[in-house]
Amino acid sequence: MVFSMVVAVLMAQTPDAVAAAPVDPPAPKTVEQRNLEAIEKVAAAADKLAAAAERISPPPPAGSAAAPSPDLWNFTVGAGANWVSGNVASVTFAGSAAAIRKGEKTIFTAKVFGGYGEKYNDATDTTPASSDVLLYNAGGTAQFDYRFTKYVSAFVGAGADMDHVKSVEFRAYGDLGVGAVWLDEKVGELQKLYLKTDLSLRVQPEQRFQYYPTMQNEDDVIMIGPRLAANFRYSLTAGTFFTEDIEFMPNVIGAPRFLVNSATKLGVKIAANISVTAGFGLKFDSGADVVHKKSTDTQLQLGLEANF
Repeated sequence: MVFSMVVAVLMAQTPDAVAAAPVDPPAPKTVEQRNLEAIEKVAAAADKLAAAAERISPPPPAGSAAAPSPDLWNFTVGAGANWVSGNVASVTFAGSAAAIRKGEKTIFTAKVFGGYGEKYNDATDTTPASSDVLLYNAGGTAQFDYRFTKYVSAFVGAGADMDHVKSVEFRAYGDLGVGAVWLDEKVGELQKLYLKTDLSLRVQPEQRFQYYPTMQNEDDVIMIGPRLAANFRYSLTAGTFFTEDIEFMPNVIGAPRFLVNSATKLGVKIAANISVTAGFGLKFDSGADVVHKKSTDTQLQLGLEANF
């Protein structure tokens, strides 16, 4: 009986004693511990962000490859030759190269070209053998478009060329204008259908010198006026296509003059990226009579073209 009473008294007093006992405060955390906790919190937050990103944009199925970025550049290299023998002997060579980069906001185009040809004359009783230059030209152009929309752009252009047969020693130009894309149909990477027109103001100084048949100085001229140009392309395949580039330009300051340049080309694919081409070029200059030249030149050419 006495033992039971003692146990009861002790059990009643134990909680108060325990509660009354002093409790040591927790030890302060070290710098290493705080850094570790911060790293754990950052890792947990990163896991949550990754999980949210997967819910918004789930990853592609296993085994599927990401789609490659489109190639913005296109390169074209072409060359042609013409050799005639018999009663008339002549040989001509012509080559060209072009690079085009068409992006979401910009279009950059650059071209270079050149040609040379001779006609050979047999010796006679009174004259020695000789040759006449039929073709002698070279040049390059570049144009940069900034696209306000998919169909409308503003551009600057520049170029330089020479044509010794037409008494053009050196000609340069600068352009400032607007462009409009009327047709732009692509099937995969193939440019199926394309039509773009440009309207600009061109300033074109021209240094003249007569090389053939005799050398003599000619007066230099300058053209200032509007220029309207169009570029059209229709493709059946990557190597079978039809293209047309044409431009018109009148002179509005000084002597009346009108220029027309046209280049038409048909290509048929014969290999992976090689086509055989037939081209027709026309150049009209109403002021050619000033240097005693015919106003219209035409050229029919066969050649090969490679696209990259």
